[in-house]
Amino acid sequence: MKKLLILFAVGICLSVNAQMFEVVSVKQLQMGNERAIYHPVFTPDGTSLVVSDEAYNGLGIVALDNFKYRHLTDMQGAGYKYEFGDANTIVCRKNNHDTQKEQLFTLDIPTKAAKALTEEVGHFNKFNVRNGQATVYVEGKKIAKRFTDKVITKSTGNELMITEEDLRMVLYRNGVRTEVDPFPSETENQYVWTSLSPDQTKVLFSTKNKTYVCNLDGSNVILLGDFRAPVWMGNDYVVGMQDMDDGYVHTSSDIVVSDAQGKKFQQLTSGVNEIKMFPSVSPDGTQVAYHTLEGKIYIMTLKQK
Repeated sequence: MKKLLILFAVGICLSVNAQMFEVVSVKQLQMGNERAIYHPVFTPDGTSLVVSDEAYNGLGIVALDNFKYRHLTDMQGAGYKYEFGDANTIVCRKNNHDTQKEQLFTLDIPTKAAKALTEEVGHFNKFNVRNGQATVYVEGKKIAKRFTDKVITKSTGNELMITEEDLRMVLYRNGVRTEVDPFPSETENQYVWTSLSPDQTKVLFSTKNKTYVCNLDGSNVILLGDFRAPVWMGNDYVVGMQDMDDGYVHTSSDIVVSDAQGKKFQQLTSGVNEIKMFPSVSPDGTQVAYHTLEGKIYIMTLKQK
């Protein structure tokens, strides 16, 4: 029987605000203009941040050595759950609001050249990029397109992708579809923000504004905390945003971190004036980038204790 591990009473008191990391610095990107940008994500080499607008439309890139911004594309929806093919290639989507369909593109960062990978297809939430191939499942049908012959990583022979379909959690293993339901006795759960751990042994997800990890089959569910938009920091930690609203607008939000065992929890940001949202983690795990409601970008540098 699947078991939900929840920390109570003394356990909670011991874990809340446990200091796992020292915040070494928090710096705002000063780009010399009033441009509002959102959803910062580190490039695979950690030298730049890819950004979008608040609604995930278009893409731009900010070099972290000089904070110069360069616009890449205006494609609608390009900033939503894109993937890096390599350090110079982004695989992204283009939304067609007239047809209510989507299309996969490759975007070359140095030249800004965009190339269609697929025809327009029905809605999909996530796709997988591996060894020069983009794979998406639309209504259970696999669509795979190569965009380079370069082998990026050594194949393990076990291709995994976790996604959401109609807010249900679905795992594709070598093309075989399996629905994952960590809470089978509850009928109204809607699973979002799903992702595999870097070692592909755990699933991270949120539901009802709480974040959990579980095994690939939905067993061994561990509550990490009351936060959203979680992302992995290696295999052992998860970063997210702990936000509150009045039913209409956000009233507060801070960046938090939990260990993957649900035993320790730490608030990383402080202050009530700015609402800090949607973190991402650098490839080496030492920095966290996030944006504010006003479109300011910050980078926090961490040191593990």
